[in-house]
Amino acid sequence: MLATVAQLVEQFIRNERVRGSNPFSGSNIKKKMEKQFTEQNSPSQVIPQFQVEGVQILRKITTEYSEIFTQDALRFVILLMRKFNRRRKELLGKRIQRQGELDEGKLPDFLVETEEIRKGGWTVAPFPELLK
Repeated sequence: MLATVAQLVEQFIRNERVRGSNPFSGSNIKKKMEKQFTEQNSPSQVIPQFQVEGVQILRKITTEYSEIFTQDALRFVILLMRKFNRRRKELLGKRIQRQGELDEGKLPDFLVETEEIRKGGWTVAPFPELLK
């Protein structure tokens, strides 16, 4: 059965924890995941109907996969990647950077722009009698 991205990530994290390392530390997480994915899914012949210019399929396209991974599905994934991949990479980069800060001991804090609200004299409504 076709593994989902979430399953691949979970498997990667489990493997890294078994090895005794933090899977989220360092900027080489992408390289580790690509290496593991490549090792598990060696390239093979691709059915001609799944060849699209500018796209390389790294997984074997078996009969089971072709039932799910149709030409329309491939076009949809390509559309998503072409539209959102730059932003996805940007957000993943920020996530790795933030994890690095946390690993170095930087603690989470409130946003500077919300300081006025936190220092304000606001209160919440009193508890209803039924909850007291």
